[in-house]
Amino acid sequence: MMRKITITISIILLLFFIMTSCVNPIKEEVYIEKIITTAKITPTPVPIITHVEELVHKEDVIEKADEKEAVLLPEDNKITMLFVGDNLFHVDNLKSAYDATTDTYDFSPFYKYVKPYITSADLAVANFESVTGGRDAIISSYPLFNTPDEILIALKDAGFDLLTTANNHCLDRGYEGLVRTIEKIDEAGMQYVGTSLTEEIRWTDVDIKGITIRNLAYTYSCNGNIVKLSDDQLFMVNLLDESLIKEHIKKAKEDQVDLINIYLHWGSEYVLEPASWQETLAKRIFTYGADIIIATHPHVVQKSEVYQIDGENKYIIYSTGNYISNFSRNDLASRNNKLYTEDGVMVQATFLITNEQVILEQVTHIPTWPYKYIEDNKIEYRIIPIQDIPTLKLQNYNEIPNVEYMIKEATNSYYRTFERVVNFSIH
Repeated sequence: MMRKITITISIILLLFFIMTSCVNPIKEEVYIEKIITTAKITPTPVPIITHVEELVHKEDVIEKADEKEAVLLPEDNKITMLFVGDNLFHVDNLKSAYDATTDTYDFSPFYKYVKPYITSADLAVANFESVTGGRDAIISSYPLFNTPDEILIALKDAGFDLLTTANNHCLDRGYEGLVRTIEKIDEAGMQYVGTSLTEEIRWTDVDIKGITIRNLAYTYSCNGNIVKLSDDQLFMVNLLDESLIKEHIKKAKEDQVDLINIYLHWGSEYVLEPASWQETLAKRIFTYGADIIIATHPHVVQKSEVYQIDGENKYIIYSTGNYISNFSRNDLASRNNKLYTEDGVMVQATFLITNEQVILEQVTHIPTWPYKYIEDNKIEYRIIPIQDIPTLKLQNYNEIPNVEYMIKEATNSYYRTFERVVNFSIH
């Protein structure tokens, strides 16, 4: 009896497959399907993947949306990108980095424990939410940031390749500050995107392993400081304008780049969920041709999602939270969700390079927590990466006082972040 039932079911499934495989999809119609949403569950961490691990052999096959086979190229067939959130420097951050005996700043200790993650990526990107307007313009914090040039040395030393500069503080020191920031980033040996000195090129291309990645960044506002630019200088900041984004993506397609990364500085501060208009706009940007959207500004981690558009996986995180700042539950400011402003996340995206396309293989989220402590009467900061709890507990933190407290709070931050983000893999 069971044998007959099994045979009958098999015949039905076979007929269904034959019928559905004969349907011709309408090519003009863009199909969008959300395949991953945020789930508030205890996460099962995915081991960190670097571009040198688990290379896929030539015999391995990935099935495309049109059911044709794409054979993977041998050896260097993966690109790993790492994206982090807001780097902004309040008064205590500046005090921590300052050395009165030499009258210099050193921000590099902030990044000590995250440096291995940053340097392992083929492309590492951070939001630089400040300017380097020079000491003559007065070093300062909120509301008009001006960070010492030494921060760019620290970011370069940490392993960052590209800084996004389109944000609401990019004109805190006006035209001169914007231009000097670009010049100093260039001198430090990094690239920038979101602000520009030329109207013709308002994006940044990065070439890795024969793959061209176009980077485009936009900001919702400059805190009213856009008036510091004349009409013929307005091109210097990419403002969040859907028609402009669509135009830039169209140009990227014409230039036949392989990947398009979009960075959006948007949304409401200290709010744990994106607004509906943001979700709608994100989907449209994907239909225009973007591959990844990395967003900043709310100063809290917001949800991540993966959408499938015409058979291709597209990733977005609506806010990566703070990477380094002085935001904490204990500061004197009055705002919502203060505890969540301590949380940040590093987004590690791995792409497979095939003979026909570049495929999003995996996205791993690595939460971070900024540990602030006092040592020898001096404020110290260390960004603590939380790949997973066992790794956190095994890490050597000999230099840090009160390690038990740090592990407890970092663990709590880890679970808060994984209430909103979900790892992704095609395997």
